[in-house]
Amino acid sequence: MIRTFTPMMASLPVSQPMTIRHTLEILGDRVELRPIYQRDIRWTFQNMCDLIMAVMCSGFIPGILLYRLQTGDERSKESYEMECIDGQHRLFTLLHFFNSRLVELPDKKPFLIRLLYKDPAGNEINLFYKKSVSTEIWESENRDKRVDYMSTDEQRQFNNYKLDIREIECPLTLDQRRGLFISLQKGIPVRNSDLYKNMTSVPIVGFISDTLRLEEQMKALMLAHLCSKPKNYWLSWAVRCYLIQQAGNPDDQVMAFMKKDSEINQMIKNNHFLLQSTPSTEVAFKSSIARFFSFLSNLEPGVKLTPCQFFATFTHLLDAEHSREKILSSHMRGLSTPPTGCGDLYKKHFLAWENRGVDDDIRRDFFERTLDEFERITVEAPPKETRKNIPKKVREAVWAKEFGEATIGFCVCCKEEISSDNWEAAHIVAHACGGKDNSTNIRPTCRTCNRSMGTENLWAFKARCYPDDS
Repeated sequence: MIRTFTPMMASLPVSQPMTIRHTLEILGDRVELRPIYQRDIRWTFQNMCDLIMAVMCSGFIPGILLYRLQTGDERSKESYEMECIDGQHRLFTLLHFFNSRLVELPDKKPFLIRLLYKDPAGNEINLFYKKSVSTEIWESENRDKRVDYMSTDEQRQFNNYKLDIREIECPLTLDQRRGLFISLQKGIPVRNSDLYKNMTSVPIVGFISDTLRLEEQMKALMLAHLCSKPKNYWLSWAVRCYLIQQAGNPDDQVMAFMKKDSEINQMIKNNHFLLQSTPSTEVAFKSSIARFFSFLSNLEPGVKLTPCQFFATFTHLLDAEHSREKILSSHMRGLSTPPTGCGDLYKKHFLAWENRGVDDDIRRDFFERTLDEFERITVEAPPKETRKNIPKKVREAVWAKEFGEATIGFCVCCKEEISSDNWEAAHIVAHACGGKDNSTNIRPTCRTCNRSMGTENLWAFKARCYPDDS
């Protein structure tokens, strides 16, 4: 029997040994380092500095694989003539060091790549390739550190190091380049969204990754408006939104929300039937996710949602009227901040997520209560500076109505002892729901209960948290 094997490409890559200087000056602006199938830069500062040391010590550096873009291939910039399939981190590092350019990565403190050289006396010298605006700023901010720049001979040694550049000249489809990229990632395994975003044979993954190109926008919004930083799971979060939208009723929406990232990844891997999107479901999802992203983009800087609030907001906006964003957004800063002095249970609810050591019942409860809280909001939050303290006469009337002339009373919710000079005025109907500052709508409570109930009706909060208290 004659065995046959299908070749990955019509011809093997052409090997072109090329000096670092030639590579960076000739190819630098013509190579896309991060095509859609690539992952974010993951190397640390130390990884990058170690590469520069390897060059200067004549160490071995693995080859770099490029694909020459063909007529009809998509280009994110007109200047791009090639894509980097393998060697993205190496090219990125060499380019930034060669130009003494600041490395700026999402959610990381910017830094400059440098050679950490120790002289014979054991003193550490921060050696840069050349002087730039960035290095001068770094020097001024690090006056306690020794700084120097490569001599002409050292620059020549760096520039003349030969890289093994291999170029694929035959046409490859985007999916073929994807497959090649995944097959070559042996050093740092491709995991989570970096892996599953390339499984575009799964309809909804292809739509999210290729058609909508949600990755960059999703990651940016996660970093800007989430109290956690799960950007490595951006795809499973986007798929969770799709599953919530496709759910037929509120109970099914909760079930979709409760699916863990690992479950969703397994669904992608198995091409699960729930991920078989159609043109009509894709159009609906495109509209919903655009509305959600627009809402998040317009939130005030510094508003950080919990994961539960993130998905509850998406769920709430699915069927909300068009004027809803203005009302809801005015409350988001208050809703996204844990109440001062709140108890441990509330903090657990607030942070509830699958990797926070919180069980499923608590996570489900917080998601459902957040949805209920959003539904109760009917008016815009008053501007912070115009919110007045409750008048002293109203407070006195509230206390007298509940406890008469006594100086000691009990929280109407938890029955904790409170005093006439140390209690909080809790609204039965919250301001956000149209409640008023009058003695009919206010009851005396302890600080913890008042801060924990949020916009929930006081009696509903009491019945839920303290059902056995009369």
